[in-house]
Amino acid sequence: MKTPIFTITLLIVTSLFSSSCDSDDSPTDPKNNNQNVDFKEALLLSFPLSEIDITLKADGISIEQPTMINGVPQNKGKITIELEYNEISKFSLKQVDFDDSKFNISPNVGEKDIIPGETITYRITSTKDTNISLEYDVLIITKDIAPALQKLNITGLHFLKSDNLNLNEDITSIEVREHTNQSYNGTIMVTVPNGTNFSDLTPKLDFEGSSIHYTSSHYGTHPNFEVYTQGSSIDFKFPNIIAFRVYNSDETNYREYRVLVDVKKLITFDEESVTLNNGNIISHIHTFDNALGFTYHGNYPINSKLTSSKIEVTKTPETPSKNYYFENSIRLMENNPTDSNNEIQTGERGKLYIELNFPGNFVSNTTSGISSYIVDVMFNPMLESYATPSVTKTLNNNTGALKDLNFLLLYDPIKIELKANVYTTAL
Repeated sequence: MKTPIFTITLLIVTSLFSSSCDSDDSPTDPKNNNQNVDFKEALLLSFPLSEIDITLKADGISIEQPTMINGVPQNKGKITIELEYNEISKFSLKQVDFDDSKFNISPNVGEKDIIPGETITYRITSTKDTNISLEYDVLIITKDIAPALQKLNITGLHFLKSDNLNLNEDITSIEVREHTNQSYNGTIMVTVPNGTNFSDLTPKLDFEGSSIHYTSSHYGTHPNFEVYTQGSSIDFKFPNIIAFRVYNSDETNYREYRVLVDVKKLITFDEESVTLNNGNIISHIHTFDNALGFTYHGNYPINSKLTSSKIEVTKTPETPSKNYYFENSIRLMENNPTDSNNEIQTGERGKLYIELNFPGNFVSNTTSGISSYIVDVMFNPMLESYATPSVTKTLNNNTGALKDLNFLLLYDPIKIELKANVYTTAL
């Protein structure tokens, strides 16, 4: 009996087609038979370089892992490393964390195949099956500015309410003043609300450079400066004088800025107005040693015997009006003027000292014809930011080098009203 040639041929073709279908699963199909290879074990969780310690020198390293389904990668991962300026032309992978008895990587560990600015693909394969691979595109970016040419400066300082629980709003420095003739390069001035705890403030700095260091003494040498981590609290309370240095990438150059933090309202008088003569006749030169008390709120000491800046007669029985006070004779003084430091510190009490020179029989509260003699007195303090900052009187001729270290119009003017009961009829 003869078997038809057509039937035999059809059986052979059918068998071949069935075999082909059984082996046509894609290697990246999560339903294939490579369930014994789990590429999660080969993921690159770090990418150390042989030529440089990126944990210390890299501005940023990011690793994007590929998508996995049943341990099989579905796309490429991505590794980007940003380095400070260096003259290294080629880099290599220092080591891997996976078991090299299970996986291979190409290029190999130690091979200098990574060129800055060019993307290279690293391919990881299983030692059991090379048909499936895990791939990463690796790119190294090197800053192209030499350390000596880096721009260094601090452009602003902020106390954010999110970092400072005692603040109700964000605070930003009111001035960053550059210096040319000082041992440091600039001064940053910040004012905060009254009642702020100077000893617990967390600053955020705007700067150009590679790293920030700080010290509580602007006379500190390099070892006295420690690395500042954004978000860390600093004690700005006097006598601490905080200084920041912004360094270039290899720390061979820096610029230094002092930071001064104070309140705008320095003084609270016990009363807004004071009547000088309470039943006593006053004439000629007369002194009121403690006409009125006050509390000092500033961070930096106020120079005791700070004198008034302006006196304005607002009410008088005389025409034309005359001023019987002298600017240098109305002072803000410490309660104990014999103290050797002659300063009023934050939280301390002080007194208003007044010396006047009324004409004879001008002041009384018992004689007919009584009238009021009233003056408004203003103090315009400024901050002298020398080695030890202090608050003193604003000078009218504040020019030249003096302006470099003095902060004018920083504080609110201090005002007080002085009253006297007077008469103009001679006895």
